[in-house]
Amino acid sequence: MTREFWGIITASFFLSLALGIISPILPPYAKELGATGLWIGLIFSGMNLVRVFLGPVIGRIYDRTLKGRFLLQIGSFISFLSAFAFFYARWYPHLFVARMIQGVAMSFIFPVAGSAVARLAPPGKVSTFLGAYSTAFFFAFGVGPSIGGWMADTWGARYTFLSLAATAVVAFLVITACLDHPKRQLVEERPKPIPISEVFRNPVVLALILYRVVFAMARSTVFSFFPILGKTQGLTNTQVGVVISVQMLLMSFLQFPAGWFADRVERKFLILYATMVGTAITLLILPFLRSFEAYLGIGVAFALTSALSAPTALGMAASEGARNDSTGTVLSVNQSAFGIGMILGPILSGLLFDHLGLTWVFLGGATYVSVGFVLLLLLRSATKETLRLGGIPLPPGLRWIRWRS
Repeated sequence: MTREFWGIITASFFLSLALGIISPILPPYAKELGATGLWIGLIFSGMNLVRVFLGPVIGRIYDRTLKGRFLLQIGSFISFLSAFAFFYARWYPHLFVARMIQGVAMSFIFPVAGSAVARLAPPGKVSTFLGAYSTAFFFAFGVGPSIGGWMADTWGARYTFLSLAATAVVAFLVITACLDHPKRQLVEERPKPIPISEVFRNPVVLALILYRVVFAMARSTVFSFFPILGKTQGLTNTQVGVVISVQMLLMSFLQFPAGWFADRVERKFLILYATMVGTAITLLILPFLRSFEAYLGIGVAFALTSALSAPTALGMAASEGARNDSTGTVLSVNQSAFGIGMILGPILSGLLFDHLGLTWVFLGGATYVSVGFVLLLLLRSATKETLRLGGIPLPPGLRWIRWRS
C-alpha cells in the first residue's frame, strides 16, 4: 500500500467525517427552522440529487484523464464552501441549497477516490483494498455523529457546521502532499473507456444498481428519521449520535476483513441477499423499541449483518469496470444508484411521516426493502442462454440486456 493509497484513505476520512458530524443534528435543526417531514426528506436528498447527475460525469472525466489529485482538490474546496452555506442558513430551504453544494463536493470525492483505490489494487485484491477504503468512510461516519451530537449539545447546531470547513482544509492539504499528477504517457496509452450506455448492458452492474438503490433507501430512512425517533423516546443528541456511531464504528472495523473475505468468496451475491434480509428485519423492529440500550443493540445487530456488503459491492463494480478500463464510470454509476436511493428514501419516508406517522416510516422501509429483495432474486435468476426472468420470458423492452457468457 503506497503513499497515494494512504493519502486517499486519510483525505476520504476527513471529508466523510464532515457528513457524519452533521447527520444527527441536521433533521432536528431543519425542524426547528420550520421544515415538515417532506422537507426534511428533501434536505437530506439534496446532496444525492446532485450526485446522481454529476457523479457519472466526474467518473468519466477521471477515466479519461486520471487527474485524481486535481479533482479531489476541487471537491475539498467546495466542501469548505458548504460549511458556510450551512452556517448562514436562516430558513429551511437554505439548508436544501447548502446540502446541494455539499453534493457537488461529494460528486468530486467518492467516485474518484474509490476508482483511484481500485486502480492501485493488485489483481485479486480489489475488494481488500476497497474494504480498507470503506474502513475510513465508515469510521468517519462512526465517530462523526458522536462528535456532532456533543458539539451541538455544547455550542449549538449552527456552530457545529463550521467544523466542516476544518475537515475540508485538512483533506485538501493531505491530497496536495500525497497524490501525484498522472503521467502523460500513461494517460495517452490507455484504451478509450466504454460509453456510459454500455455500462447499463452489463447484467452484474444492473443487479448492483438495484441493490444499491434499495439499500440506500433503507439507510437514508434511518439517517433521516432515527434522530427524530430517538428524540421522541427521550434520547439526547449525544445518545442519538452514540447509537449511530457505534453502528458505523463496528462496520468500519469489519470492512478490511470483509473485503479480504469477499475476494475469496465465489457467490458474492449471497452476501448482498443476507444484507437485505437483515436490513428489512431491523427496520421492522426499530419503531417498537423504547430505550437507549435497545437502540444500541439493534444498531450492533444491523452492523454485523451488513458489514460485508460495502466492500463486496464495490469490489464487484470495480472488477466489472476494469474489464473495459472504465472503473471510474462503473463506480460512479453505482454511486448514482446509491444517490437515487438516498433521494427516494427520505422523500417517501417524509410523506409517510406527514400522513401516517413516524412508525410507518420504518414499516414502509421494511416493505420496500423486502420488495427489492424479491426483485433482485428474480433478476439474478434470469439465465444467460434463454434471457428468462424467473421462468417468464423477458418483455421486449428488457431484451437489450447483454448476458455475458
